[in-house]
Parts: sequence; structure tokens; C-alpha cells
Amino acid sequence: MQKIGVISYGLGPIGKGIAKTAHQRKELILIGGVDINPQLHGKDFGEVISIGPLGVKIKSSLKEIPVEQAKVVLHSTQSSFPKVFDQLEEIAKLGLNIISTTEELSYPFIKYPVLSEKLDKIAKENGITILGTGVNPGFLMDSFPLFITSVSNKVKRIHILRLMDASKRRGPFQVKIGSGLTTHEFHNLVKNGKLGHVGLEESIQFITTSLKVELGDYKESIKPVLAEENIKTDYLEVSAGMVRGIDQVGIGFDKEGNEIVRLEFKAYLEAKNPHDLIEIEGDPSLTVVIPGGVPGDIATSSIVTNAIPRVLNASPGLLTMKDIPITHNFGSFK
Repeated sequence: MQKIGVISYGLGPIGKGIAKTAHQRKELILIGGVDINPQLHGKDFGEVISIGPLGVKIKSSLKEIPVEQAKVVLHSTQSSFPKVFDQLEEIAKLGLNIISTTEELSYPFIKYPVLSEKLDKIAKENGITILGTGVNPGFLMDSFPLFITSVSNKVKRIHILRLMDASKRRGPFQVKIGSGLTTHEFHNLVKNGKLGHVGLEESIQFITTSLKVELGDYKESIKPVLAEENIKTDYLEVSAGMVRGIDQVGIGFDKEGNEIVRLEFKAYLEAKNPHDLIEIEGDPSLTVVIPGGVPGDIATSSIVTNAIPRVLNASPGLLTMKDIPITHNFGSFK
């Protein structure tokens, strides 16, 4: 069996997890890793992702990697589509398929129509597929609930809640949701676009366009969740009255002003009863609850890896999760 060559582009915590998951699949082989961090350059790829020596060195550029041995790049660098456009363009022009965790790439067509059209054209010209995915956006708040509506005769409203106990998440995630900040610091970062979950608007656009509902308005709010008592995790300490996390809500309305999609992203330290909830109001009305919630890091690593066969067999262009057949686990069933 000829293995599928894979390149990891971006080796932060999520990128490392994706690479490690890909290495565990017998159908895949890690050809190389790229990261801008000079402290990683020249280090053994396997050592960096904690699997033991691979004999493959991490490089600063794709130009230093034998790209002809690869078919797909697993891209994980930033959340902003405009900020990663040049990276994606470079990869695409090398004739390599792309699966990216860039949140805004999950459904970029409305917010960035010009860039989306340009990247789609580049992908088609080079005969490759580009897909943005992850656990959220990519699955829990868009493609998964959309699939659930398959058994609905009518859909009136969709409500999705993701409630996470951030105490059990990695340190960078705890910092990302504002844990340890004052309320003043929290609001300043939100105002400057430096704090908050990226992807709620994209998920709502993904759902509404798929269901052929014209979105009239979109509103989003971000509030801090404060600690009622001192909290200590493996990574930081939060005093009573300080921020312990985030409460973020995105709402989509139809042309008549009716709420049709509500997405709630709540992530804070020591959250009680963490779970993921999907409610489809319609005929029939359906409720799906995942007790404990889906573990974000391994879920992202898994969906990116499991999307590889679908992407390699998809039509060229900039696609979304609704443009490919349903993804599923491959190569690891025990």
C-alpha cells in the first residue's frame, strides 16, 4: 500500500496534535513540518510532537521540503482568512491539497467574497481542493446540526450550546478565553478584536445558506464570566472577581426579524455540567446532548485527519464541509 504523504504547516499545540494523529494512521506518512518559530527549525519532527525520532527535520519554509512526495498539507496557523491567504496561495500553487483549521475559512464566502473567489480560482487552476474544518467551526455548530436536520420535515429554529469546563483544557486555551484578566482588560481586548471565539458568524452563515434561509441580520455579544472565589489550575491562578472565562452568543435573524439560529459558546474555569447541546425546533423537534462535551483538541486533530480521504477525492476548489461526503474515522478501528 502506497502511503499518502502529509505535510504539517504550523506546529503550535493544535498543529502538533494534528501531526501526531496523522502519524498514527498507517495510510499516512509525515513528509515534513513547517513553522515560523526559529526555535523549532532543524529539530526532529518526531521529537517535537512527542512520538520519537522520525529523521525528518522541521523547516521554516515549504521550499526546504520535498513537496513532490506529499499530497496534502494540514494547515494550522491563524484564525483570520486574510492573514493566512498568502500561505494558502503558496501551498495551492505547489499543487498540494489543503485542510486548514483557520476558523474564518470554514465559510468565508460572505465576509470575504473577493478573497474567496480568488482562492477558489487558484485551487481550480492547480487541480487541488481546499477545506476549512475543525471541531468548531467545522462540526459541532454547523455540519453536525445540519446533518441532523436530514430527518426534519420542517426547521423553524436551531439552538446550539457549547458549555466547556476550561479548567480541563490546555493553558493557551485558558488564556485565550480571558482567564485571569480584569473586566477592564477583558473588554479592551474584545474591543480590539483580540479576544473571543472566531467562527460563530461563519457557522450561522453555513447553516442558513444550506437551509436556503436568507439571513436578515446577525448580532454577537461577548461577556466575561467572573470568578466567585479563588481558582487555581495547572496553568494559572484567578482571584475572586477576576475573569474566569467567556460567554459569547451569536444570533442569526431572518428578514422579518425572527431569531432562527442561536449559537452559545460558554467556556470558563470550573464550569458545572459541561455539555454540548443541539436543539432543532421544527417537525419533528429534536434534541441531542453530549454529556461532558466533545474534547476540543483531539476532536480537531481527528476531523482534520479523517477529512483527508474526502479531500483527495473531491472536486477542485475552495470547499466547505457540506460540499464533501460525510467524513468518518478511517484507519484506526480496533
